Amino acid sequence: MFMRKYTDEELIDWIKKFGTMKEMRKDSISKYYASRRKGLDIYFPKRLRAERLILSDEELIKWLKGFETITDIRKENINRYNLAIRRGLHEHFPEKVSKSKIKRDIIKKEKKTKLKEIDNTIASKMYKGQKLENGNTICGRCLEEKSKTHTSNKNLCISCYNVYHNLKYRNKDHNKWNIRDEYCHTTIRHHEKTFQIGIKVDERTQNYLTLIGYDFIFKEVYDK
Repeated sequence: MFMRKYTDEELIDWIKKFGTMKEMRKDSISKYYASRRKGLDIYFPKRLRAERLILSDEELIKWLKGFETITDIRKENINRYNLAIRRGLHEHFPEKVSKSKIKRDIIKKEKKTKLKEIDNTIASKMYKGQKLENGNTICGRCLEEKSKTHTSNKNLCISCYNVYHNLKYRNKDHNKWNIRDEYCHTTIRHHEKTFQIGIKVDERTQNYLTLIGYDFIFKEVYDK
């Protein structure tokens, strides 16, 4: 198939006719990609800055609701998609993809603070016991008062340390409560609300977070 070679001047003159990249692609996809290959995208329409200042959250939400998939949103206008991300409008993305997107964002943010750490699911980072005046300790995992703790970790009772060691060795979640290991001690912000997630949350909080798309941080409680 013959592919015409455009000069830089021809492509620049062509780019100047349009106000958006969508209009460019609709007019000639071959010229659009030719311009990108030649590094002429510096001449592409600059609409994102204006949209940041002009578009309200309500307008963005209304626009997002017109799509069935996140792929369609990106294809239609990648600038608006990124703007919605920056404004924290994840919950208004198409239902089938919003949860996975939120999950990726949480993981990405968590990785920024965890990269220098070896493992944030080890007992010393996940469980914090409480020493009582009577000499006993509130175990950081089962949250029960115990007279003895394990010699390797003073924050855990002997039983919990053994369970932790066994499950950790098999690469399984060792937190007995309803938060998955990788999401323990996570901060979640949703509009004006801020949730400091420890190793468990109450049923009301779990129901609310599930409703807004954070069900992936939860698991079944088990008796170990």
